[in-house]
Amino acid sequence: DKLDLKYNREEYLNNYLDTYYKKSYIDSRIEEFFLLLKKRITIIETNLNCLQDCLDYDFWQELDNLLQPLISANSYDEIKLNLEITLPRLKKGMSEAKPYKDRISKEIQILKKYCIYENYQEIFSSIEKTKDDVIVIINILKQLGKEFDNYKREHNLYDFIDISKLAIEIVSNYPLASQELKDSFSEILVDEYQDTSDLQEIFISKISKNNVYMVGDIKQSIYRFRNANPNLFKDKYLNYANHNNGFKIDLLKNFRSREETLANINYIFDSIMDLEIGGADYKTSHQMVFGNTTYNEFLMKDNDYNFELYNYEYDNKDFSKEEIEAFITVKDIQEKVKNHFQVYDKSINSLRDIRYDDFAILIDKSTGFELYKKIFEYHGVNLTIIKDENISDSNDLALIKNILILLSKINNKENKEWQYAYLSIGRSYLFSLPDQTLYDNIKNNSYVNDPIVNILDSFSNKLDFLPLPNLIQEIVIRFSFYEKLITVGNINEAIIRLD
Repeated sequence: DKLDLKYNREEYLNNYLDTYYKKSYIDSRIEEFFLLLKKRITIIETNLNCLQDCLDYDFWQELDNLLQPLISANSYDEIKLNLEITLPRLKKGMSEAKPYKDRISKEIQILKKYCIYENYQEIFSSIEKTKDDVIVIINILKQLGKEFDNYKREHNLYDFIDISKLAIEIVSNYPLASQELKDSFSEILVDEYQDTSDLQEIFISKISKNNVYMVGDIKQSIYRFRNANPNLFKDKYLNYANHNNGFKIDLLKNFRSREETLANINYIFDSIMDLEIGGADYKTSHQMVFGNTTYNEFLMKDNDYNFELYNYEYDNKDFSKEEIEAFITVKDIQEKVKNHFQVYDKSINSLRDIRYDDFAILIDKSTGFELYKKIFEYHGVNLTIIKDENISDSNDLALIKNILILLSKINNKENKEWQYAYLSIGRSYLFSLPDQTLYDNIKNNSYVNDPIVNILDSFSNKLDFLPLPNLIQEIVIRFSFYEKLITVGNINEAIIRLD
């Protein structure tokens, strides 16, 4: 699947061995491994320094002498050589030092677990030994790719990635087509650029002429599972910052949120996001700037507008974690309403008491929606659920689909598809016809005075010229969907689905 995302799969496979089995490449990967080990050694050094304040000098010096060869190691071989360390036992009265010493011991054990090779040469050889297997795999992939491509071509079956590649092929191999597209766009605007894939990037590059304007936010990159490559954004951001092939405009001012909200979010992201983790140096160039000063004009000193983080121990046989969190949430909301927490209302340009409809609860799984509703209503708080739903799986839409089948095959009632659709409509809440009646009609192929066929006959002549939306509207009206839906549940939800 990953290979399929490469525009030129064959070229990638042909160059694979030269790229990934070069000495310089293997060396670079071993160097990466070494740097990861050094990061863990840095943790040892930090904890050793902390011990200076907890131990007498002689004891700390003994520890330092033991650990310095490992801390100073400049190669994998040196790390491996200096891992056999036995730390001295702490003396009485040194309990404050125990957490730091335990952390050092733990890190040494982790390093031993990672350093399974005797030396650098063994790592290098172990990678080289995979080459013969990789050659076999590459040959299989080449053959599989050809056969799969031929099958798709013969059966005219193409997926989205295939179509993307065909588009790239056209603008790559047919200069007239490429030039015509270039001339037809004065500007190309790309939104959510952090979610762009490699194939999309290649296509854009083939039809642009230094006229691409990209908007994105690497913090919002959530589509890697759909082949988005946020490194495209990251690389351009860093290059454009230095005026290489473009320039960047930072849109950092936020006019939506309170100052406290932005300060709190900046505080979190300052601590956890950098170029290595998250792809952006948040502290240096991505902090949000407070813009809506209206909030400051209506500031209640008694109100705390900062966010609150709730931590709790979970060891409860009576309630699930989700239930406990719902209880915490409803209690917090009720207390704010009861204590007249003040919010700014821009419709009246003034502060007012908070109301229940000022709150929105965001949860990560839609499976918890009904649980929250039940717990909130138990506490006397009404809760409205707003969620996405796949309407194509609903019964009412399945019935419309089957009515369309009946209309399209009304002159061929012995057709199995027609009979199946007829049974579906006859047994549904639209008609609730007895099974014996349905069976006799199908068996005898006789539908005299049949209510379903009578309705179909009344407008089947419109099938060939009525646009689909109008046809569906005709079906909904003639089969009295709205009236009969009342008998089967939530009429409002059904109306939304039909609309």
